[in-house]
Order: sequence, then structure tokens, then C-alpha cells
Amino acid sequence: MDHLRGTMMAGLQASTPPNSAKPYEWKHLLAWLSRDQEARFQSLYDWRSPRSGADTPKFEKPKEHALYLVRLMLDLVQDEELRVARSLGEAESELTQLESRVTELRQEPENGRNEQERVLKHLIGLSSADALNIDESDLTSPVVIRRTELKNAISAIQNEIEEADSLIAKKRVWLASYDEKRQLFRDALETTAEATEREQGAEPEDDTIKKLRALRGKDCTYGDISIEQCSYVRERLDNADKIINLQQKREDRRVAAVTEGRLSILEQQRKDHDQVMPLLEELQKKLDKDIADKRTKEEQLAQQRAQFQRLDYHLTQWRSAQDLMEGRTPNTELEQKTARAAEQQEIVERQKQELQRLQASYGQRLQAIGNIYDGLIKSALSDTYSGTLRMSKSELQFQIEEATGLTGEAVETLALVLADVAAMMCSCQGIGHHPRFLLHDSPREADLDRHIYNRYLQAMMTLSTEHGGAEAAPFQYIITTTSRPPENLQQAICLQLEAHPQTNMLFGCALKNPELPSTGDLFDARGAV
Repeated sequence: MDHLRGTMMAGLQASTPPNSAKPYEWKHLLAWLSRDQEARFQSLYDWRSPRSGADTPKFEKPKEHALYLVRLMLDLVQDEELRVARSLGEAESELTQLESRVTELRQEPENGRNEQERVLKHLIGLSSADALNIDESDLTSPVVIRRTELKNAISAIQNEIEEADSLIAKKRVWLASYDEKRQLFRDALETTAEATEREQGAEPEDDTIKKLRALRGKDCTYGDISIEQCSYVRERLDNADKIINLQQKREDRRVAAVTEGRLSILEQQRKDHDQVMPLLEELQKKLDKDIADKRTKEEQLAQQRAQFQRLDYHLTQWRSAQDLMEGRTPNTELEQKTARAAEQQEIVERQKQELQRLQASYGQRLQAIGNIYDGLIKSALSDTYSGTLRMSKSELQFQIEEATGLTGEAVETLALVLADVAAMMCSCQGIGHHPRFLLHDSPREADLDRHIYNRYLQAMMTLSTEHGGAEAAPFQYIITTTSRPPENLQQAICLQLEAHPQTNMLFGCALKNPELPSTGDLFDARGAV
């Protein structure tokens, strides 16, 4: 493939189509040299049918890039034209983008207004079919009514929140007061209980007795006996016990009286504390409920404000779009893009004129190719027919004209078939770079009349003979046909093929289509999906 590309496509003015990064390949040229019969010989640039399975690389622009390759092969391209064509392509691309943007900018205000109307209808509860009245001076306008409802709702909720704040503040003061009383009762209870415990546990002993009692189990320093056996100590302790017992009885009576009084006070303090606690808990519950209600109202207020802000936002957007549509607000970008598009259009027109001027310079080359084409037409039909070649806006047009003005499908098919032959014969006469190889697949099947078809085959045989015959002609032209040629052309049949047996096929066997990649079994063992 690389060798064929380098050999057959050498000497071309360009290796890629205009404004394209993908170069021409040998398979592109091969498609022109061997048109599919399925393409029905419909046009100069239509070479392959999708049904052919030829796997020919596709052009980014099928018509433009195919015709450009034909022009390259006929040497109908100049370096300057290539430069202008590239510049024109870039200018047209930029113009297309500008025009597209201008169209978008012209539609954006209306599209924006329509979108804002759709949202506003949804916000105020209208159906899409209802008319939208946005006149703020009209008190019956659904928009005015909705804004008024939202403002009133916001004001009412704000008042409720202020009342809730005042009530919460009062309850917090009451709660603090009750909590202070509860704390005082608790402190009094603890103090009374501690005092009662201290009174009950007191012992009326003086320090001397305490010291003597602490010396039990030790020896007397002066009598050298145990402290407990010392007569002075025993006597002192006995007397002390008598005094203590008397004092203890008196103290017990006093403590009992004091304790009874304190216990009575303690009981009253407990009752007071028990009365305060339920009030405190109930007040705390009410305060918690008030705080929760306030939070709910704050959420409602936030929702109402959000709806109000959203409504005003879309109203503002609607007015902005309306102002753009009616010209009250200048659309700066639209003005700039429109002016730029106009300038770009002038550039494109100038470059088109320059391109046409350059293409007009091909007059002499076009005339030479046209003469060859005209000679082929006359030899295949008659002198009453003539072949013409024109190039307009980079497009080649091979046409057959008849003195009486009669045309038909058969003539149009022949015009295309002989255009290919003319390109090949131009190369034989030093014009262009055609590889001088051509294969036409069953041209008669493309609505070519049998009489015209026979004249065409006879003309091609004459052309080959005049240029040296089968052994010396500077071109190779293969025609496949299912129609038997005239008797005098039987010797021109190079190969006769048949569908049966396989040995009479072109490759001696039926070629199989490539196997498709496995995608797994679609059916189970029973044949069910």
C-alpha cells in the first residue's frame, strides 16, 4: 500500500484535501479507478456504495474532497489556489461560527423570556396555557397578587416570631426564679440534715477525760502500773462517768428537742421543694415547646422569603430579556458579532472571487481535457453529440450535449463513464497524473441502452487499437459485463467467469466473509432465547 501510494500519487500539488488534516490514501484513488457497480454511476464523485464492503476510507466532505482528488489527478490545482482555498475554508468556518452565534444571540432574549415566563407561571400556580400578566400597576395581575400574599405572609410570621421571643423571655425569667427557689430549698435541706446529724453524734466529754481514756492500755509513769489499774485514774473516771451520765441525759433531752424541731423544719422544706419541682418541670416543657414553635416559624419565614426572592429574581430576568427584545437595553455582543459577521462575509466573498479568478486561469488546460472528452463522446455516439467540461466553484462538470437537445439516463451514464476514460487518456497525452488504469464494473447495468452500450464498447476497442493494441497501449482498461459484446469484439474478452462450478470463479472458489467476533450463545440447548 505504501509503495502504491508513493508511486501512483507522486507529483500531486497537494497530499491532503483543503482544510483537512487527513491525507489522501491510495484506497481513495483506487475507489475512483474502480467504481462499484452498486454506486450506479450516479455522479463523478460517488465511487463506493456502503453495500460494497470495500472498506474505503471515508472523506470528511465526500463531494468536495473527492472532486478535489480528481482535479489533482488532472493537474487542475495551483499553489496559489491552495493557499486561497485554505484561507477561504478558514474564513468560511469563522463566518459559520459567527452566524451561528448571531442566531443564538438573537434567539437568547426570546428564549430567556419564554423560560422566565414558564418559571413564573409555575411559581404563581398558572398552567402553561394561561396568559401571564406582569403589569405591576394592575392589582388583578397574578404576579402582583402573589407578591402581596408573600409579603403579608412574611410580615405575619415576623410578628408571630416577635411575640414568641417575648413569651420565651418571660418564661425564662420565671424559670430562673423557680430554679433559684429550688436551689434555696435544696441548700436548706442539706444544711438542716447536716446540723441534725452533728447534734445527734455529739459527746459531752471534756479534754481531760478524753486524754485519760486515750491512755488506756498504757502504764502509769508514777505508780509503775497499768493506767487502768491506777486508783487515782479509776476514781477520776468513775466520778467523770457519773457526771457524764447526768450531763448526757440532759443533753439527750436537749438534742431530742432540737432534732424534733429541725426534723419538722426539714419535712416542711421537703414539701416546699416537692411543690416547686413539678412547676419547674412544667415550665421547662412549655419553654421548650415555645422554642420549637419559634424554630418552625423561622423555617416558614425562610421559605416564604426564598419564594419571594425567587419570584423577584425571575421577574427581573424577564424584564431584562424583554428590554433586550424591545431594544431598550443594547445587546452589545449581538451588535459586535453582527458587524464582525458582515466583515467576515466580505472577506469570504473576496476570497471566492479570487478563487474563481485563479480557477479561470485553467482555461487552456480545461480546453485540452474537454477536447479529449469531446472526441470520446463523438466516437461513442455520433458527431451530433459533443462533450463539454466546465469548472464552477471547484466542481468539475462533464456533460454530453446533443444538437436537438435530447438527453436521457443512458446518455448521463455514458457521460460519467467516458469522463473517467478521458482522465485516463489525458495522462497518456501528458496531462495530469492519472495512473492509466481503469476498471468499470458492469456499466450497462446502470441504465445504459444496449445500442449505446455496443457503440461504447466498439469505441473503446478502437481507442485501444489506435494506441498500440493489447500489447502496446499505454493504459489498461478493464470492463466487466454480463451482456455479451458484439461478435466483432469477442476476441477482446480476456476472461470469462461463471458462478458454477467454483473452478470457473475469479479466485477458483467462493470467498467467505470474515468471521464476526464471538458474542456468546444467544440460544440455549433447546433453541430458546
